[in-house]
Amino acid sequence: MRRSPVCLWAVASLTAGACSSIGSTLEPGSRDAGPSDAGMVIEAPAPPAGCVPDRPETFVMTNAQYNATVRDLLGDVSAPADGFEPDQVDQRGFLVPQEMPSDTKRAQFEASADALAMTAAGQLGKLLPCDPAITGADQCLQQFIASFALRAFRRPPTPDQIASLQAVAQTAQGSLENAAQAVIAAALKSPHFYRIEYELPADRPLALDDYQVASRLSYFIYSSMPDAELFAAAAAGQLQESPQILSQARRMMADDKRLSGLTAIVDPWLNLRALSQRAAAADTSPEQALIYRSMREETVRFVEGIVFGGGGVRDLLRATSTWLNQPVAEIYGVTGISGADFQPATLDGRVRSGLLTSASLLTLSSLPDRTSISHRGTFFVDRLFCWALPAAPGPAPAAPQPNPGETPRQALERAVSVAPMCGACHSVIDPFGFALDSFDPTGRFRATLNGLPIDTSGHLGFGAIGSFRDIIELAEALASQPAVSDCIANHWVAATVPGLWLNNHGLKEPDDCVSQSLRASSPSDSLESLVERIVTSFGFRRHSCGNYSCFPRL
Repeated sequence: MRRSPVCLWAVASLTAGACSSIGSTLEPGSRDAGPSDAGMVIEAPAPPAGCVPDRPETFVMTNAQYNATVRDLLGDVSAPADGFEPDQVDQRGFLVPQEMPSDTKRAQFEASADALAMTAAGQLGKLLPCDPAITGADQCLQQFIASFALRAFRRPPTPDQIASLQAVAQTAQGSLENAAQAVIAAALKSPHFYRIEYELPADRPLALDDYQVASRLSYFIYSSMPDAELFAAAAAGQLQESPQILSQARRMMADDKRLSGLTAIVDPWLNLRALSQRAAAADTSPEQALIYRSMREETVRFVEGIVFGGGGVRDLLRATSTWLNQPVAEIYGVTGISGADFQPATLDGRVRSGLLTSASLLTLSSLPDRTSISHRGTFFVDRLFCWALPAAPGPAPAAPQPNPGETPRQALERAVSVAPMCGACHSVIDPFGFALDSFDPTGRFRATLNGLPIDTSGHLGFGAIGSFRDIIELAEALASQPAVSDCIANHWVAATVPGLWLNNHGLKEPDDCVSQSLRASSPSDSLESLVERIVTSFGFRRHSCGNYSCFPRL
């Protein structure tokens, strides 16, 4: 069973020094000052002379990327990866990238390749680049091998790869359809298909080539393979300059496929995949599974509306316009909405404020049967400030129980007051939990708990937040904090290369060339401009090299 790192008593034996740096970590004053200009392309410093890339970056596709890629490659919407072994994630829901698939997943790739190829052969006309009645079957097959390998491997195939696929086609018996089916199956079984690869040529240049930039751009925005326009731009050598990349990114962000890429960012950032796992659990009723799926979809739709509607960090934290169906409308106390379909709605701005009061995050930041002030607080500090509590060095004592007439908050404050070693952390995490204590474990509003009034006031001593009365005042203060916008930027950069992390997540050291190019943004900038800054940053189109990296090595 997963032990939560966010319970108060999981850090009871930490020294005060373990959290002594949290103020400086979250203090926006340490952030480099710079102009805010959403249209500006900011280049990070060039690497030192003689910097040579030392290894390729290669990652097995996530299940979502696999589904999206076979959809765009073959027109197959069966989502075969839904039945695959789950992606590996750490205890906090962040993806753990794999350079090679497990034996189980490799077998699933191979079985899926055979099934997908059989289906594709039955509608081969959609995939052929030629008419066999005009060119002849043999010539059309050769054209198909070249064009399909280019799209499946997302780069021009080598002569050896073409020869290998031609040999596979020759062993197939009978028709063009049989030969094409064998070629498709062989290509989909190749690691060059199911791994996203940024291989190093023999001369090991620092810059990614045009096809590699196309893949990085498409898997960031689409969470899928490049489309026809990206392939054409790569073939023409038009993906090396920032304005060229920016033009493609803006075009792609107007495409409906952008939702796949956004979901790939939002799922790990907010740990929404945990709701999907709860919905799929064997002991979850169909009714509760629908609630979990609806919570997740509402949050994704909310973020989509903010990002692609020109909104920024302030809107993520303060907006009350969202999309609801009946299951989540009932949680929010909104009437007049029935059925499973989503429709636009406005929440009560007196008690609701953006992501902070979303049913999904309030559920995920609760214990299974009750709320926990420290559990909730640490979840939001982690996701909004990119700061994680140290692991507990020993067994966690039992949580404090309220005395008669005492609220859970009063019991917590009493316990912390006699444990000075805990104060540094709890002075930061608990105020978030105080402000959100007026919501039950599923996100329903409540004014009392166990018959006692809930005190949602608190004080945060870092930044310019200070004292607040409730979650509305806290959200308003957070919306202007550069530390929050920096953290959100880190989550988005992490989605560019699987496993990349920039700040206190135990995977990588801070990456100066990326963070410098993003820190000129401000909380008032749009999130679309954040995407533009990421794709035009120096690191986006560079390999890692030695001790200098624009995207750190794995």
